[in-house]
Formats: sequence, C-alpha cells, structure tokens
Amino acid sequence: MRHAPYAKRSRRQSCLASAVQPSLGPLLLAACLSCGTLFVAPLHQSRARSLMSLQATQMTDLEEEARIRQSLGEAEAPSQRHGHVAAAASARAKSGSSATTVGAAKASSFEDAQVLGRQLANSLVTSRTKGEPLSQESTNLLRALISTTAGARGWFVTLLTDPDFEPLFVSPMEEVLLQAIASNPEPNIKLMTMNVAMSTATELAHLARGHPDLAKASRMTRDRSTMILTELMGRLPGLKDSVKALLSAVTPEEPLPASEWVKFCDKWGYSAEQKEAIRRQLAPLVA
Repeated sequence: MRHAPYAKRSRRQSCLASAVQPSLGPLLLAACLSCGTLFVAPLHQSRARSLMSLQATQMTDLEEEARIRQSLGEAEAPSQRHGHVAAAASARAKSGSSATTVGAAKASSFEDAQVLGRQLANSLVTSRTKGEPLSQESTNLLRALISTTAGARGWFVTLLTDPDFEPLFVSPMEEVLLQAIASNPEPNIKLMTMNVAMSTATELAHLARGHPDLAKASRMTRDRSTMILTELMGRLPGLKDSVKALLSAVTPEEPLPASEWVKFCDKWGYSAEQKEAIRRQLAPLVA
C-alpha cells in the first residue's frame, strides 16, 4: 500500500516532464531540479506531436502561468522568460536558504544555490558598478558554491537568465568570477558547454512554436554562455577540448564524432537545424 502514492507521483512527474519541454527557455542542463530528476531540453518536431494527446487533460499555458504568478506573488512571473520549468525552479528556490559559510555553500541544494547565487551575482554587480573588489567572504562563497554540480547548476540558472545581471556580461568580465570558474574545472567545463548548446537549440524551438519572447530569453542565455566560454577558452585546460567534442557531434561530415555528445544530441532529439545552429555558435570559439 505504501508504494501506490510513489507510483502516482512518478506518473505525474513523467507527464510534467513531457508537458513542460516545449516551453522551456534556456537551461536545460542547468535547469534540472534537485537530484537531477527533471532535466529537459527542446523536443524534436516528431516527438512534439505526442504531446497533443495531453492537451485535453492538462492545464493550458495561460492557466499555468496564472497559477505560477499567484504562487510567487509577483507581477511578472519567471515563466514569461524561461518557461514553466524555470518558473517552477524559481518558485522552489523561494523556500531555499542562503549559505553563510564555505561548508554550507558546498552543501547547497539546487534551490539553495539559486538563493545564494542571486545574492552573489547582486554583489558582483554592485562591486563592478562601484569599481570596488568583491569582498573576500563573497569570493570564498562563490568558489565553494560552484565547486559542486548542484551549486554550479543553481548558479548558472541564476546568472544566465536574469536580465538584471547584464552588467556582468560586458567585456572584460569580472576577473573574480572567471577565476572562480577556472579554479573549478569540474563540473563547470561540461555545464558551460551544455549551456551554449541547449540555449541555442531552445531558441529555435521557441521560434518554431511562435514564442518570440521565450526565444529572446534563450538567445540572451546563449549569448551570455558563449561569452563565458570566450573569456575562459585560453585559460581553462580542457574547455577547448569539450567544445571541440560537442562541435564534432553536430558537424555532419565529421568522421569520428564524440560519442558522449552524439548521445546528448540524440537524447534530446535535436533536429538537423538545431545542430547546425549549435555548430555555427561553437565553431568560431575554437577556430
């Protein structure tokens, strides 16, 4: 009898994953919920058709957006920018807590990482605006936060998708931020590479479905993700290899594409058009 509720939850999670995939804005990689149980990316056109059978029983986009807005108590819900998964992640992050020590930062969940990440990103904006260095305490917390997979995902979800952090993406980027990433090649090299791919592919998915605002949000994430790669390409060992490996998987004439990235593209059903867009985005970085 104890197993029945879990089975129902599993079915609901499966339906949720299917329903939200078309509307997800940027991340992907990064917008996975805690424990990685929900990790979504743009659907291939043929796979999208299977969602039509769910329309009669599921909440419409407008109803869901209204529910999210009400639950957040905000005039403008994150779902306008990033789709329902990003909105759900932000809603869950509202209940997260902010770490105050290095140990707590390393132990942050995905939700808690977003809370601390937002505070640190705001501190970076303030220090940049004032022309002052980031405090040593904040620097230590940032390094600790992005040293784990959950922390790095929460950090990138916050940093890459919030328009308020645009001052951090004016070249040259803040050295303290670049140093923090460079000091933690794992898990950040793979996450940064995936960020570019998934936001690029998602932009096309939104345009194809007639959602220019969501496409614009994905484009912002794509540009920010690409800028981070550009700034770190010559100083982070392994980053260029990661980008080249993904590039091989989206290049049609490549004789020996990297199997890991081929599986990645196949898993999320990227079309030839999406792969070509990813190729065009990545190729200049390693030319």
